[in-house]
Amino acid sequence: MNSENQFETIILKILESDPQLLVAASVVLVILIVIGVFLSKPSKNFSATKPRLLHSVKRPD
Repeated sequence: MNSENQFETIILKILESDPQLLVAASVVLVILIVIGVFLSKPSKNFSATKPRLLHSVKRPD
């Protein structure tokens, strides 16, 4: 129960803070999420296609 009260206290402090600060923090958070999504997608695609590329290469005898 005590942790729930601490959580509520933190939420109330955030909601009572400066609105411009909340907007700036929200924008930064969204930008970081978007950057993280774009950085994680190419690495997944590369690792998924890498085995196919290795199997498609014909080795000379």
